[in-house]
Parts: sequence; structure tokens; C-alpha cells
Amino acid sequence: SVVAMSPNAASVLAPLVHAATPDRILQLRIVDPAMGSGAFLVAACRYLAGAYEAALIQTGGCQPSDLGDQDRAAIRRSIAERCLYGVDLNPMAVQLARLSLWLTTLAADRPLSFLDHRLAIGDSLLGAWVASLGRPPDRARRRPASARPELPLFDEPDVAGFHDALAAAVPVRFSLESTPNNTLEEVRAKERALAAMNGRDGALTRWKRIADLWCALWFQTAGQAVPAAAFGALSDAILTGGGPLPAPTADAYWRRSEQIAAARRFFHWELEFPEVFFAADGSRLTSGGFDAVIGNPPWDMIRADAGARDLRGLARADVALLLRFTRDAGIYRAQSDGHANRYQLFVERSIRLDAQKPQCAGH
Repeated sequence: SVVAMSPNAASVLAPLVHAATPDRILQLRIVDPAMGSGAFLVAACRYLAGAYEAALIQTGGCQPSDLGDQDRAAIRRSIAERCLYGVDLNPMAVQLARLSLWLTTLAADRPLSFLDHRLAIGDSLLGAWVASLGRPPDRARRRPASARPELPLFDEPDVAGFHDALAAAVPVRFSLESTPNNTLEEVRAKERALAAMNGRDGALTRWKRIADLWCALWFQTAGQAVPAAAFGALSDAILTGGGPLPAPTADAYWRRSEQIAAARRFFHWELEFPEVFFAADGSRLTSGGFDAVIGNPPWDMIRADAGARDLRGLARADVALLLRFTRDAGIYRAQSDGHANRYQLFVERSIRLDAQKPQCAGH
């Protein structure tokens, strides 16, 4: 289900929990790609916790009188840790969302960081799919249908390396949701595991850097250009430590790419939440994606027609870069050449994230 809904989660989540077992409910993946302070996730947490309790009773796992307040709080914690995901561009909003779920789950004995791997800072609309990285960052969407497809940039060993990176990262992600959080030390152990996986030299982090580079090449301004033709060589350098570019040149290009990525907060869904899209062995899930995409994303036109004249000029330049990415990069396929609306981008992104996406909503 892909909808924008009110904080009443029943209309979207009810079909997912109807006649579901407790285990199946804990396997659901729900995301809010513009979560703000987390109101929709809190509503989803409460609803799924109630459904889980009802399923326990229905299957004979317990009696209604068996469950007290502490048991229900533990159920809500399990739902928050296993089922819920959220992303927002505003770091303060992400902290508020973590706090909201922390209060909802009555996790007074746990630090806010116990949800760090699920509630993330980033721009939900700006990021690359893994399939995008197999071609240079050029005007993919406007290329004539008859144009000859380009050969992939990565040969078979590099593809295998990507699968190896996933095979190392996905089990860690699964352990973060399945390992108990009953003590502060258990939470700290999860923090260390997450930090090690996301370290700069981590296998999956190297692919995130490549995805950052791919996106950054769309957001360059005059005088700051990293040549698009260098994408393959730079990718090879990050994966193998070699490549044809001199090290000082490659380092300068990478610094510029990282500056743009940090400013834009690129968010590559398959690499940030790999367990949603890939199995523990690194293979792609046939129905990878979220069971429901919830929330109420921004509804505003992407243009720069307010404020002082000089500020409008800067804003127009920024908007032009954004539109170049959304219209030409091939990440979005349903955008028109008219006025762009951020809500339309969220709808298309939500369809792509949906596990039951139509077959036409590909890369």
C-alpha cells in the first residue's frame, strides 16, 4: 500500500495484519519517507502492537489477562525495532521522532540511539538505486529509445564484490533487530556493531561513496566540476585502491563529491536499509521493499519565486540542479517538463519503495 494518510493507521495497515500470525506481523516493514517528528510512525507502532496482541490471543499464545503494561510496552518496543523505518532531511526532526517512539515504547532504560539504524537523516528524494551505478551519470531519461545501451561500468568481480558487501552487512542489520535490548550493554553492543558496519572503510560504505559520487555529478556548479567521464575510474579506485587517475587528482575529486553529498544529504535506500531489499546472502529479494509507505510528505512547487532578488537568483540555480537530477538522471520516470511538485516526486519514490510495486516502476 502506498498512500498519504492521517495519523489513524487503520486504513492502511489493517489489510496487512488481517488474519496474520504474530510472527508475520513482526516481519512487516513500514516506512515514512518524510517522517517529521514521527506522528505517523507512533500511530503505526500503536496499531501494530494492538494487532500483535490480538494475534497472540487468537492463536492461543496467551490470554488477555496475561498481558500487563510492561508486556504491552515490550511489544511496542519489538514493533519499533523490527517493523518501523523513517527518514527525514531535518536532523532535529529525526531526533524528535526518535524521542516520540522512545516515549511510546516506554524505553526509559535505553538511550535514544536504540533506533538509530531505523530512523535516519537524509533526503528521501535524492539518491541512487544500485542499478544506476552500472552506467555513467548522464542524461538517461532523455536518451532516445533507439540509442545503443552502454556497457556496464563494473565487470563481474566488482559485482561479486557488491554481493560480498551485502552478505557482510545484511546479517548485521538483521541482528540489530533480533538481538534483545534488555540491558544498556546490549544496546551499546548494537551501537558498536552499527558503527563498525558504517565505518569509512566498511565494504558497504564504499558503495555508498560511489552512489554519492554518482549523484554529486548531477549537482555540480560551474568551476567545481568533477568530469563525468571520471566516474568509472573513481569507482574503481574506491573498490580496488587503484585505477588510472593519479592519487592527488582522485583525492581532490572525492573531496568535492563528499562536500556535495554532505550538503545534499543523499540517501540511497537500498544501501541504507539493505535488509529490506536483499537477503542475508546478498541476493536480491524478489519482493524487496516495504509493505506500506505511510505519511504526509511536503506538497509544494519546486521553484524560486519568493524573497529578495539576489536570493531568488541563488535559489533558482539550486532548483535548476534539483530539476536536472529529477528529470534527466533516470531515477524518476514519471516527471513532466512543466512545474515540478515535490509531492509528485514523493509519490513516485513511494511506489518504487513499495514491495508490491508495479512491474513498470523499475530503475
